[in-house]
Amino acid sequence: MKSWLGPHMYAGVLLTLGAIFAYLYTILKSDEILTFYKTLPFWITVGILFFNLVTMPIFIFARQLKFSAIVYEFILLISNYVMYGCFITGFVINAREKERLKS
Repeated sequence: MKSWLGPHMYAGVLLTLGAIFAYLYTILKSDEILTFYKTLPFWITVGILFFNLVTMPIFIFARQLKFSAIVYEFILLISNYVMYGCFITGFVINAREKERLKS
């Protein structure tokens, strides 16, 4: 079971990163570039992108760098806080924008 976990995890991260970069590329080409920070998909994208860019090198190079469990858990904890903080920020900003548009 463990032999299948690695390739699928890496493929999932690469596909997620590809989708994120495609989304960011479409934002750059559209008029949405002026208000992109007010949209929920942007904040979710930033959170997932940060989490994947921080944790994937740890998963790949953990044996070579000989991380201790405390360092590994600390990095995962901080990256989770940042990711979910981005999610919360996106939900709050999106809710305020919807309220503003209703008025």
